[in-house]
Amino acid sequence: MSNLLELTRLFSRLASQIETGNGDTNNADQSDDVLVAALNQSLNLSEQSRVRVLDTALSLMCFTAPQVFDSVIEYSVNTIVSVLSSLIECEVLKSDKSEVLRIGGYISAHDCVRVMESCVDVLGKLTEHGMLSRSLLYAVVRVAVMRTQFQYTMQLTPVFNVQSTEEMSHALSKLVYYIPKTIPTNNQELQLRLLIWYLDPQTLLEDISQLLQEAIGRPFICLNDEFYEKLKWRSVIIFLALSPLFFIETRSLLHTWFLHTGLDSVLELQVGLASMLLDLLSRPIYWGLSAEIGSKLPFSNAYFLSNHNLLRTFNEPLSYDGFLELVHKIKDSTPQTNTISMVDHKSTWSIAMNFPDWFYFASFLLSGRSFDYLQQTSSCSAAASWYISWILDPVTESVSGILAEKLSKLSKPLVINLSTIRIWLKEFQDVKAIDIQKNAMFRRITFGILIGSYSSITEDGFELLLHYVTTGIILRSTESQHTRLKEAVACACSVFNLTDIAERISDSVCDAREIAVEIICQIKLRVVKYLIKCVNSLLQFQIDQNNLLLYKDLHRRMLRWRNQGKDVFHGYKDLDDAINTISSKLLHS
Repeated sequence: MSNLLELTRLFSRLASQIETGNGDTNNADQSDDVLVAALNQSLNLSEQSRVRVLDTALSLMCFTAPQVFDSVIEYSVNTIVSVLSSLIECEVLKSDKSEVLRIGGYISAHDCVRVMESCVDVLGKLTEHGMLSRSLLYAVVRVAVMRTQFQYTMQLTPVFNVQSTEEMSHALSKLVYYIPKTIPTNNQELQLRLLIWYLDPQTLLEDISQLLQEAIGRPFICLNDEFYEKLKWRSVIIFLALSPLFFIETRSLLHTWFLHTGLDSVLELQVGLASMLLDLLSRPIYWGLSAEIGSKLPFSNAYFLSNHNLLRTFNEPLSYDGFLELVHKIKDSTPQTNTISMVDHKSTWSIAMNFPDWFYFASFLLSGRSFDYLQQTSSCSAAASWYISWILDPVTESVSGILAEKLSKLSKPLVINLSTIRIWLKEFQDVKAIDIQKNAMFRRITFGILIGSYSSITEDGFELLLHYVTTGIILRSTESQHTRLKEAVACACSVFNLTDIAERISDSVCDAREIAVEIICQIKLRVVKYLIKCVNSLLQFQIDQNNLLLYKDLHRRMLRWRNQGKDVFHGYKDLDDAINTISSKLLHS
């Protein structure tokens, strides 16, 4: 059945059956004979050839009206699915001298839109009746993907034309509404979202944009936790893992956005996607995939276009030897010519930006005096300075050389005296003369230095440095000041970020987990005063429906932070009061 009119008639008949049957099943006085006759007619497709014995047989077997109705619908849906499946061909055409492989569908792009619109109407009615058919949705999308026939020969490379028209995109957006909001469990469900992205790449952009908007609007969430715990986020990771092509496109998209905006949130989402993808590839069953599907996933190098050897090094645990090896490999792979390709999504630099912990580790190595057993050599400091300067300016070698020299001079240990820290910050700010001030990573150098010198910095010193990381401003005093909501949010986030980075670095460089936990706790004790100050500033603002989720996330993040490493705040009244105040405000909002 290749005639469009016949196919649309099937959809129309099904829609009519749903409407008529749904009304009949709600009428207690309606005889089952009507639905039995309807099923009989559907099975025989003509009134003249009806076999009336079916009516009697169904009545004797005590079928109820709803049961007959469901059977009618199921039969009709399966018929349409079979017809749609038959509209796709794959055959070899032979001529005298060559063979041509032809793949595609019998329905044109224009007619396909009508089929999709008919399907949307039926899916809506099925949903109202609680009978959403995933197989029907998949069959229609599959036909839409194959709406054009492609011919392959050994001599010619096939040209694909998958551009969506406005009508196609509109019809597709309606179909997307009916995609199940659950973790896909079989091949058909897994393929469905990928086919949608293939049909209209704009849907991929919209999905990623929604994740970015949510990440921007919820700054207190832990992205890695969200990717695993939240159904929609986890589904995106699974779909990207199933298609290296779409992951590459997504990474390229986010990288381009980051280059144009410099927004931390864009970079963090890109980092999160890469990190969780690699995690899924290493343990697919943990992410909910079957062993069969997990065994078919590509190796990690399929998701990054180049520098596969570097990718393995980036993905290894942080270590001193690993860092020196990484720097050596980057220097060998970096081209000598200064071109835009040095920062595009295929570049070594773009991969490095997906693994920011090496940047923080380099900053940590500049001033790791709090770690007595850490190797402190001139080669270590030089490699750290070079790596940081390369991240900040991968294109201009002369600029990165000057920057590396300045950073080496700043690698002296910080001491308790606040005036000394202010002098250090002013020297640090002088680096802005190189015009890399707008780089999202510039002020984050301070995170690594704080971790490396934590034992010699007081609470006030931590506040001074963290405030600079957040705002770029050197405080004249650590006394409480009026703070705007956005600034207070950013300041609190800087504390959470510092602790997370400290945990990852200490876990890597410490020989025992107990030592790492002790370092994390020491840092928490030095920043808790500043965190409470930030939270109290946030509590000065009214909680309403517009920011309710923000404060819920803050409460959750505070509880997580308190127990990070271990809880060292038993009896710490100020922290208890801050957490309890958030809880109380949420309860009464």
